[in-house]
Amino acid sequence: MPSPYPTGVRTAARISASGLARGTAIEHSRVSLRKCVIAGYLCPTSVKGISSLKPYRDPGATQRTAWLILHRLRKPWAKVKSGDRYDGPVEMDEVYIGGNQKKRYANNRLPAGRRAIDKLRVVGDKNRHEKRVMAKAVANPSQDKAADLHAAVTGSGAKVCTGDPSFYDPLPNRFSVHHESGWFVSGNVQINGGEYIWALFKRGFHRTYQRISAKHLQRYLDEFVGRNNIRDKDTINQMKNTVTGLVRKRLLYRDLVI
Repeated sequence: MPSPYPTGVRTAARISASGLARGTAIEHSRVSLRKCVIAGYLCPTSVKGISSLKPYRDPGATQRTAWLILHRLRKPWAKVKSGDRYDGPVEMDEVYIGGNQKKRYANNRLPAGRRAIDKLRVVGDKNRHEKRVMAKAVANPSQDKAADLHAAVTGSGAKVCTGDPSFYDPLPNRFSVHHESGWFVSGNVQINGGEYIWALFKRGFHRTYQRISAKHLQRYLDEFVGRNNIRDKDTINQMKNTVTGLVRKRLLYRDLVI
């Protein structure tokens, strides 16, 4: 029975990706082009992300190879996470990534008020009208870092909606809500959109990745944010966006583990 594929397609799918990916993040990869394409489909279309075990089970790559491929595909996401400055309103919120104190042994729990010390910290903003998001991992949220993020993504005069933490105090045109007091919305002042984004990221963190190290946290954030910013595009355009971002990007295994 004749093959339904054009001549050379099956052969091309078996060859290494390095010959057809010069100048991209997967250059010199020994992984077949077919496996790279499968990962290139799963990565931008999985809302909560994918574990390296899935490309390991489905296309048949080793777990370490799948982990490397996914990190290489995360490389271009930093490129698509930000665009022109936001005109506002902008929702800024912070999230703490880490274990649940209730699930620790009693002698290992931190006292109330200090339970965020050993967690990974992220500050992000969401443009309410364009539904674009930007996030940055920080060692410790502070007024300077919040102001730097605000200056990087918002135009002058943009309205900013935040929660109650004091490190948002220096932001101009700031309006805040206080959830602990039961104050969630005041007119059009609210950060529910930003909290939805963090809730989605936490589902990926707890159910997909199980654990994210501080070293690679920003890569996962870039992937999550970039995928959110192109979620309204068709699948083929999402894949094109990912492939285009791979150009002139290099990421070697030793750079990930050292």
